[in-house]
Amino acid sequence: MEKINTKPVKRIFKSRNPVCSVLTVVDKEDSETKSDTSNAGINASSFPYYLWVDLNYILDRNILLKMMKRIKKM
Repeated sequence: MEKINTKPVKRIFKSRNPVCSVLTVVDKEDSETKSDTSNAGINASSFPYYLWVDLNYILDRNILLKMMKRIKKM
C-alpha cells in the first residue's frame, strides 16, 4: 500500500500483551497540523479501522468495544 508523506516518526510501540496484541502507538515529531499526525498513524495501521487520539484524550473503559459492535451491525 502506498504511504502518505509525513514528518518523521520517532518510535513505534507494539503491545506485548496478548489481549492487546494489535495495539500500536506511534510517537512522532511535532507537526503544525493534526492531519500530518493522523496520516502517520494511518501509515502504521494494517487494519481497515483506525483510531487517532491525542495525549489529553480520556476514553471510557469499553469505548472501543462499543464502537466496533456498532460498526459490525452496519
